[in-house]
Amino acid sequence: MKIGAIIQARMASCRLPGKILLPLPHGGSATVLDQVILRVSKSKRVDEIVVATTDNPSDEPLVRFCEGRGIQVFRGSESNVLSRFVFCAQKFGMDHIVRLTGDNPCVDWQLIDELVETHLNEKNDYSSIVLSSSFPHGISAEVITHTALADANERATQPYEIEHVTPFIYKTCPGDFRIGVIQADPARTGPHIRVTLDTPEDYLLLRAVFDLLGDPLTFLTADIVRLFTEKPWLLEINGRVQQKTVCRNLEEELAEALRLLKAQDLNLAAEYLRDHVRQEYCAQEPME
Repeated sequence: MKIGAIIQARMASCRLPGKILLPLPHGGSATVLDQVILRVSKSKRVDEIVVATTDNPSDEPLVRFCEGRGIQVFRGSESNVLSRFVFCAQKFGMDHIVRLTGDNPCVDWQLIDELVETHLNEKNDYSSIVLSSSFPHGISAEVITHTALADANERATQPYEIEHVTPFIYKTCPGDFRIGVIQADPARTGPHIRVTLDTPEDYLLLRAVFDLLGDPLTFLTADIVRLFTEKPWLLEINGRVQQKTVCRNLEEELAEALRLLKAQDLNLAAEYLRDHVRQEYCAQEPME
């Protein structure tokens, strides 16, 4: 039985291009991706680590970066991320896949081990921290059997299922899979904390976190939660950044768009969108 960590990464980013190769801590020689790999390397249950990127020429710098550090790389479809994971796991002979992303430099190796233990003990097809609403954003990991992932790849048809890898398992057909979720204990509870990297504000916060906590190979989720409790002003650095939401259809995307508009006090735009959508759907209703 082989347990492999696949780190999803690419250079393109709408809000912060090239973010995974930014220095962290600021002024140091390590990058965001370095921190992810180094922290995952401390896991006692992960047998192999692979960075899964795209076959797009824009990701050549990322490939050269990994090769220069002796990090294994797999290249696959840019748009069909689900197939990228399946083929990567197949190439490296992984029976269970720990799915991670290159923009979460605070990933917790002890939590990964706990998740893997739960996954194996419960004989789950899919085990998740992502589905928990109790951990800080950015302390995310999923464990999936290669069999379940391959099944999803065969059956998934919707763009959101293919782009986000696991929604087919936990959202589209959850009854077909054995699913487990880890919830945070009080010391690691912090859903209001955002330590993922998607915007310049996130990068500023992560620089502060790494500076304040010191050696990145010693601090864990509980240390992060404690830091934000002691220094609540940290929350203001990226407090207005909106977390991306996985939407299954047009109705969910419109609802999310309305929520975001209201959160930014763009009430006129929210009212316009709501009225426009109402008129559009009324026009489609059958006449009596």
